[in-house]
Amino acid sequence: MMNDLYVLGVTPARAGSKRVPRKNGRLLAGRPLLTYSIEALCASKHVDAVILSTDDEEFAAKGAEYGAKTLALRPSELSNDRARLFEVLAHELNSYEAYIGRKVDIVVSAQASAPLVRPETIDAVVELCANDGVEAVGTTSVIVHGHPYLARRRRRDGSLEEAFALGDDVARYPSQVRPEFEYFDGCVFARRRSMLAPPDPQTNALGNKPHGVRSKEDESINIDTEFDFKLAEFFMSGRAS
Repeated sequence: MMNDLYVLGVTPARAGSKRVPRKNGRLLAGRPLLTYSIEALCASKHVDAVILSTDDEEFAAKGAEYGAKTLALRPSELSNDRARLFEVLAHELNSYEAYIGRKVDIVVSAQASAPLVRPETIDAVVELCANDGVEAVGTTSVIVHGHPYLARRRRRDGSLEEAFALGDDVARYPSQVRPEFEYFDGCVFARRRSMLAPPDPQTNALGNKPHGVRSKEDESINIDTEFDFKLAEFFMSGRAS
């Protein structure tokens, strides 16, 4: 427990996946994908308990082997493509608080599809979220390719127009003068209880002033395709060498 704050770690891992069937149970470097984020949460020095949110009994059993408890299988309405992360976390928060008979202060989620996240990064996210006035924190990555200033919108005649109008004092070119932008890469989020009970759909339960901790470049790999699996395995082999 950090500063008397109870921190619950959650790895969401549903069975459905369109691009890669049963992706979260797929073997990566000899282990099911979902086990890596569970392991990172368990190794965090600030996380008091870890649960696996899943709709699949096989996933639940595998998660238990690595230290994550599944209180109950996730309901179908939270297991489809339209279910949003904050809805899943709010559900698990309510279930877990009823289970342990006390309130949770911070919920930190680590996606099963982000197997390269380090425990130290989770620690940094939780530590920032524990600061006064901070309601939510997420890992971020810098936009390297496809800078927003370069975005174009296709007209009906097939020509391309600039998607965003910039002021006269703002330059699109060269790349060295463009501002550095970050985005939430979706690997790790920490939310104060107040963000999830109840959640605000308009802000994705992040509030109006979310904070960010930059991921290391390899950590931000989020597995959605077969290519992503190969990329993750490449970086894992580099870590092991």
